[in-house]
Amino acid sequence: MDGVIGAVILAGRRNEGALREIDPAEWEGLVPLAGRPMVAWVASACLEAPSVRQVVLVGPDPAPADAALAQAVEAGRLRVVEPGRDLLGSVRNGLVALQRALPGVTGVLLVTGDVPLLTGAMLERFLAAIPAGADVGYPIARRQRMEARFPGAARTYVRLRDGEFTGGNALYLRLAAAPRALGWAESLYAARKQPWKLAWMFGPGVLWRVLSRRATVAELERRMGGLAGLRAHAVEVADPELAMDVDKVADYRQAEAWLQAAAGGGAARG
Repeated sequence: MDGVIGAVILAGRRNEGALREIDPAEWEGLVPLAGRPMVAWVASACLEAPSVRQVVLVGPDPAPADAALAQAVEAGRLRVVEPGRDLLGSVRNGLVALQRALPGVTGVLLVTGDVPLLTGAMLERFLAAIPAGADVGYPIARRQRMEARFPGAARTYVRLRDGEFTGGNALYLRLAAAPRALGWAESLYAARKQPWKLAWMFGPGVLWRVLSRRATVAELERRMGGLAGLRAHAVEVADPELAMDVDKVADYRQAEAWLQAAAGGGAARG
């Protein structure tokens, strides 16, 4: 992916769901996971990606509880800003802060704050797979790969002629296309766990083809381009960690075991 790229981490969700059983932190991103606030793992991954020049975290500040992030804030590579009133408001806050911190930025990597198994190398592979000139790049992971890496993890899959896929929790956005893309980006994220709703966004004809398992990834790309005027590209990733969001207790336990094993040399992260 060409151009000057920054990252915006969306971590403005309050801890009012299942993870409150784990810890009473006010924000989900501050729930401790394997010795760090959960969002700190995501921030470190973004900071480690060679193509990412600047990182903005929209949500609570984990730096006071994390020495590595405190250093990144001190060096100016990480900025923390307040979340918006909703997801789209948080995205806009992040983009404004990113453009101020990184003049000349041309593309942004949007990442949610609940994918702690990411690494910089995984994000770099995703960015490298997005074709030049794409307005939107979206990661998808094949079911077989997801279940092989994370046995028992409950995920929602869309069945296409190409196979069964789940969506990732990241999105590349070319800033010049942001006015057209933001509404679609929010809709895609909101519908990522509701395959019928996702298909309906593309029209009843596409919905029928999805339900009958005749639609393809390329067909959905073309349809989105026609509807939204965007050059969209779905990237089948080899790293299912991009789709391993932690919003349930079972997810938390599996992610904690994975990170602890990696720290002890029992699992590879890269």
